[in-house]
Amino acid sequence: MSFAEKTARIIRTGFVMSLLTVLPFGSPALARPYAPALSCETLRGMIQANGAMVVSTGQFTFDRFVRDQGFCMTDEITESAWVASSNRAECFIGYTCGSRQPNGN
Repeated sequence: MSFAEKTARIIRTGFVMSLLTVLPFGSPALARPYAPALSCETLRGMIQANGAMVVSTGQFTFDRFVRDQGFCMTDEITESAWVASSNRAECFIGYTCGSRQPNGN
């Protein structure tokens, strides 16, 4: 086996090994924050820091919350979002993106 063939084989083996280490695991999924277990300030801070997040609002419910209009589609508007947190029954954490009304508002 020539030097070039050995080098090519080593490179192929390294490439296959790197695929085997990445493919089964991929990137870890981030856990969705559970609003009732977090303080209002923590939730609001997470939305502000990330710009947009999906947050669990109950055992089987969730929504996407945004910091501002910039995280909505151009044909959507922001709507104030209030959730129950660990320290407040009604906590303003940001906005949700909603459809514009048929009349253009």
